[in-house]
Amino acid sequence: MKNLFFPLLLPMIITLSAPGSAQLHKDNEIDKEIGWVFAVGDFNGDGYMDQAIGVPTTVAHAATDVTTLTIFGGIDVIKRAGAVHVTYGSEDGIGAWLNQYWHQDSPGIPGINEDRDDFGRALAAGDFNGDGFDDLAIGSPGEAIGSIEEAGAVVILYGSEVGLRSTGSHSYHQNKPGISDACEAGDRFGASLAAGDFNGDEIDDLAIGTPNESIPGSIFGQIKGAGMVHILHGHTEGLSASDRSFTQDSPGVPGGCDKNDAFGFALATGDLNGDSYDDLVVTSVGEDRGYFFQGSGIAHLFKGSASDLQPTPSVLSQKTSIWPWEVNDAYASEFELFGFAVACGDFDGDGVDDVVIGSPYESKKSGDLGFVGAINIFLMRPSSSFSVQAELFLTQDSAFVPGVCEEDDYWGRSLCVGDLDGDDADDIIIGTLGEDIGSDKDAGMATVLYGGSGFLYDIRALHQDTPGVPGQCEPGDFFSASLSAGDFDGDGRAELSVGVPREVVGSATYTSGFVQVFDVSSNRQITWSQDLKEQ
Repeated sequence: MKNLFFPLLLPMIITLSAPGSAQLHKDNEIDKEIGWVFAVGDFNGDGYMDQAIGVPTTVAHAATDVTTLTIFGGIDVIKRAGAVHVTYGSEDGIGAWLNQYWHQDSPGIPGINEDRDDFGRALAAGDFNGDGFDDLAIGSPGEAIGSIEEAGAVVILYGSEVGLRSTGSHSYHQNKPGISDACEAGDRFGASLAAGDFNGDEIDDLAIGTPNESIPGSIFGQIKGAGMVHILHGHTEGLSASDRSFTQDSPGVPGGCDKNDAFGFALATGDLNGDSYDDLVVTSVGEDRGYFFQGSGIAHLFKGSASDLQPTPSVLSQKTSIWPWEVNDAYASEFELFGFAVACGDFDGDGVDDVVIGSPYESKKSGDLGFVGAINIFLMRPSSSFSVQAELFLTQDSAFVPGVCEEDDYWGRSLCVGDLDGDDADDIIIGTLGEDIGSDKDAGMATVLYGGSGFLYDIRALHQDTPGVPGQCEPGDFFSASLSAGDFDGDGRAELSVGVPREVVGSATYTSGFVQVFDVSSNRQITWSQDLKEQ
């Protein structure tokens, strides 16, 4: 199977502020393609949600005059070092009064800027020390540990009443005492992250994906790219360096380790059985489900409990057919990468979280179209373990879904959930970064599926040619490459942030990217609120 880290898997950043256009500060750096990676949390404990924006493709350099960045000759350039912008919420919106900019040359941050560190490629927010302030986990999967290239590391910044601070920050990797396994070249520890309270002690824990991890095999040596997930537990003094780890060869985990399974490719947390403990969803996008279903993908469910996170026999997947060809497009097929994106939320308002999983490489056999994309929605119900009460398979050809299936749309490549309309049920936002709008190829579009007691009673589409949205669709913008939802202004409804990483902003000669922020009213009308751009 081919390497699963496709070129489209690039994360970037955004910036927000009071209504209008907010500027992010950049400290002697050039940033490209803002809008690939987001995380939302309340880092200063003021009741307004804040947003972290990862820019793993940031180019660091030693120049003092930013204007010289247009000419790279003679400048010490550090490619893909990575950085993270943090914008803070307030009654005036996000980014109105405070922005922060972090990278590995920032004072107090472990490590230094190096080529291909990819600092900020994954982010997760949670209160890891129980002090009431959310903290930020930053994945740097390209980090070299000593001479071991792309071993990967995770940096933790702790929150406070003045926001995130580097004082007391920590770095974790597989050669750190207490962390299981050991660093190996290409492991990419920290390529995915998720936070949740798995043991019910009211302090968040951190799940860390290492999807390229090689696992020792009994016959054929190392099983390359099998994947591993580490769990670091939160305590009053912060995350513990003593972890638990799981692979598909761990006792109680269904299946077994195989080459390029990429177990841990994507992670999500939620209370999926109504027992008040957070559970963990771990996707394995390269999982083969029989000879005719290579790389079709699967998702494992781990159960939270007072005795810690436990593996279960429960998995989520697409259906398979007994025939060596697809009965219809709702069935699993080769290399569709079910589990490329995953998110949890209560879509039907029953008090139990549900799961949505994207398969952006799903093909439409009836029209011989490649990579149209699809999502599967699993509505869960209260149970002593996990029980799916209903499953829904959707593509852009499904009834009432805006658009149509087209080649290379990648519908479902990005996902987020949040209560946009304030009805106490989470809504699903689906990214289609490859959507063509008119003649503008790969302009991109977001689809909003509104949840509620009836579930999916309203579906809307949003792109840069939508009336009232500033700017316009252009080829290759990749609108919706990443998505996030958070109540940044405290009005009881989550705002929607949409990354547009390939947008050329202003007079820039490169694809700088930016983020657009949208408000949603209680009657589900979507209106533009802010553009977030670098200064």
